[in-house]
Amino acid sequence: EPLPLAAPGGVRVGQFVVAIGNPFGEQGSMSFGIVSGVGRSLPSQRGQTAGSTYSLPQVIQTDAPINPGNSGGPLLNLSGEVVGVNAAIASATGTNSGVGFSIPVEAVRQVVPALIADGEYAYPYMGAGFDAEVSLAEQTVYSLPRTQGVYVLNVTPGSPAAEAGLVAADPDTGRGGDLIIQIDGEAIHNFADLNSYLVFHTRAGQTIEITVLRDGRPVVLPLTLGERP
Repeated sequence: EPLPLAAPGGVRVGQFVVAIGNPFGEQGSMSFGIVSGVGRSLPSQRGQTAGSTYSLPQVIQTDAPINPGNSGGPLLNLSGEVVGVNAAIASATGTNSGVGFSIPVEAVRQVVPALIADGEYAYPYMGAGFDAEVSLAEQTVYSLPRTQGVYVLNVTPGSPAAEAGLVAADPDTGRGGDLIIQIDGEAIHNFADLNSYLVFHTRAGQTIEITVLRDGRPVVLPLTLGERP
């Protein structure tokens, strides 16, 4: 019988968690710890292979011992609900150092049904590069408003972003790119918000509405997402 999934957004720093897996081939091993952090970002192995940079948002950090063989095993709360899937550790030796990472249950709900049905999952793709944090110097050079949102640094030719008319920053003229402030009416304050919305709430082929500030004025752009390379 499948393990129950925890409600989205229910993980808190300091709560107790249990990791189950097969570390070093020792089947059904259990380790205990706490949630050390939430909202982490984990680089996508698929993105690295394709020569691009992608990341999975809202990753859970835990100090529950995780070692080779734990990947793919569940991270459970004390009610026996799955809050994440153990995926990686930060370690110079390749063994547990007290810093492990689990894919959040929101991603599990989105991805696993497609894996079961089709054996693969197509992540949504915009085809634009973003500045996660715009410095004061960049704001000055590009005359950008000091407000919340995500600046578009570059747009891949022929991509969904290009087809939608998203405008990138131009270092030659000093003109700033579009500032994304909403997707489908949901406020986008930073890159983590944008990445989370795309990964957890959209699918390839879906048309979304992006609201940007362009030259200080709001512009709404329909954009049909592609499949991530």
